[in-house]
Amino acid sequence: MNVKKHLISYRVIKPLALMALTFLLITACNSSVIRSSNISTDRSETATKCRVVEQTGGKACIPFKPQRIITLEPWFLDPLFALGIKESIVGTTCYDFMTWIKQEQECVTLGLSSEQLKHLKNIEKVGNIYSPSLEKLLLLKPDLILGLNWTGSVYKQLADIAPMISFQSDDIKFSFKTFLRRFARLFDREEVAEEILVQYQNRIAEVRKQLDDRLKNAEVSVIIYGCSGNNEFSISPRWAVWFQILGDLGIRIKPVFSMNQEDWCRTNSIETINNYDSDILLIANFYRKSGTFLLEKPLIAHLNAVKNGRAYVIDGQDVWDVYGPYGVNRLLDILAEKLLKAAQTF
Repeated sequence: MNVKKHLISYRVIKPLALMALTFLLITACNSSVIRSSNISTDRSETATKCRVVEQTGGKACIPFKPQRIITLEPWFLDPLFALGIKESIVGTTCYDFMTWIKQEQECVTLGLSSEQLKHLKNIEKVGNIYSPSLEKLLLLKPDLILGLNWTGSVYKQLADIAPMISFQSDDIKFSFKTFLRRFARLFDREEVAEEILVQYQNRIAEVRKQLDDRLKNAEVSVIIYGCSGNNEFSISPRWAVWFQILGDLGIRIKPVFSMNQEDWCRTNSIETINNYDSDILLIANFYRKSGTFLLEKPLIAHLNAVKNGRAYVIDGQDVWDVYGPYGVNRLLDILAEKLLKAAQTF
C-alpha cells in the first residue's frame, strides 16, 4: 500500500516532494492570488456543518457530507467508488509516470475495472502523487482533501485549503479491511463497508469449500518481477495484500516472508531464488511485457514448483497492487483460479 514502489524508494522521494510542495505553498500563500483571510472566512461559514476528526497531523473539521473531495492518492479511488462516493470526487493525483503499466488511460489508477475507469473523465487531474498542483487544488475549491503520510508544515498548509485527512501507512497497511472501515467512518458508510466485507467473506468461504483442504499441507510463495521498473526479482513483506487474501483462504505462507520488512518490494538476487521455492509459486509480473518467459529462465526452471507444474505467472501491476474492495476481489478471483488448478495435482 505504500504508494511509490517504483523508480526510486517512496521513503526517499516523498520527503523531497514534500519539501518542494512546502516551498510552493509558502510562495502561493504570500501571493496576492491566495488570501488566508478568505480561506478562513469560507471555512468559518461551514464550521457548524462539520465534525472534528482527531489524527496524527492535528484536528480536522470535515463536512458531514463532503461534496468536493480531492484525493492525493489515486489508489483511494477504489474504496471511495466502492462506498458509493465517486460522484463527490472532483480531483485526484495520478501515477502518470508509470509508463510500464499496461493501461491506456492518461491517469493510471489501480484496482478499478475498465468500466469504472470511464468515470475518471469527470474527475480533474491535479498532478502526480509527488507534485500535486497547488493552483488546481485551489481552483477546485475542495471541502475535503484525502492523503497518505502528509505531516508537519505541509499538512498544515494543505489544511488551509480545505479540511485535510492524512492517513498514516503504519495504521492501515496490515489490513485492507481496517482501512476500508476507517474510510467508511469518515463518510458515515459503515453499513456499506460491512456489506462489502460480508460479500468478500462469502467468496472466501466459497473458495475454501472448493479447495476442500487439498492444500492444507501446501506452502505458497509470491515473488515479484519488475518492481521499481527494473528487470529483477523482488520480495514483498508478509503484510502485502495478497498474503492477507491467502491467509483468509487458510493457505500456508512460506515462513521466509517477514511482517517486519519495511520496503514494499525488496530487490533480491536471482541466485537466492531457491529460498522462495515452495509447493506453489506465484510470480507477480509488474513488467509491461508478458511474463511467460520468466519460467524459462534457468534458475527459475529448476525450482520444484516449476518442475511440478505449480508455478503461475500473473501479469499486471494493476492486478496485484491494490488495496480497495474492487481490486481485492478481482485479485481473490485470480488467486482462487490458480490455487484450484494447483489443488488438482495434490
